[in-house]
Amino acid sequence: MKDEQSEDIGISPPMARPEADPSKARAWAACVLAGVAAGLIGFGVGEAGHDAFQPRSVKQHLGQGEVDRPTPETMRRAVISNSSLAYGAWGGVLGIALGLAGGMLAGRAGRPAAGAVVGAVAAGLAGAILPPLVVPIAHRARFEMGVDPMIAGSASLLAMWAVVAAAASLGFAVGGRRSAFQSVVAALLGAIGGTVIYLAASTFLYPLAETDQPMPLVWQARLLARLLPALGAAALLATVRPRVAREAVAG
Repeated sequence: MKDEQSEDIGISPPMARPEADPSKARAWAACVLAGVAAGLIGFGVGEAGHDAFQPRSVKQHLGQGEVDRPTPETMRRAVISNSSLAYGAWGGVLGIALGLAGGMLAGRAGRPAAGAVVGAVAAGLAGAILPPLVVPIAHRARFEMGVDPMIAGSASLLAMWAVVAAAASLGFAVGGRRSAFQSVVAALLGAIGGTVIYLAASTFLYPLAETDQPMPLVWQARLLARLLPALGAAALLATVRPRVAREAVAG
């Protein structure tokens, strides 16, 4: 009896290792690829129209004569217009990429197209509308309220890029049958994280490029500005699980 007990105690089956969930790996790969593609394509489209809007020259008195040259106000308006163009294009591309990724993960016909349309419209509009609303607030905070320029500029970038990513995540939610609320929260947090990394890296690498402004002076910083927030949002969206079908719950 003791021998049998000792054998039972001494011999134990090996612990089974949990197998990796292939659906999680597929979601991670699809979302990361979508984020990288959106960042690169959005950057390329934005660069094609970089500085499309030039500041309007205004007659100004200089000594005994007059000169035509841009004013701070017309320069700010040009920056806002160029930012709307670049952010609208980036948001549209990000919405398409995330919508396609979600739709392909869902594996249902029509889902990728529906997600791409919703994401492109929502994020494209957000990217185009936000600069005229946010940039003047940052300008007033800097020049009228005495807020540190880096803080005012960084806060405006965080607000704009996070909202654009959140709008793009609606395409992922529609295409991939994910919760819209969870998708928006994940995209917001991911874009904020990517923006923080961008601000730290670009300030260190390009200290004179005005990287806290909507349109940095060097293309390398503009590339990071499109890539890192998109990648951060996409990476966290990979953690959002599909909605459970009602039939499965009932069963």
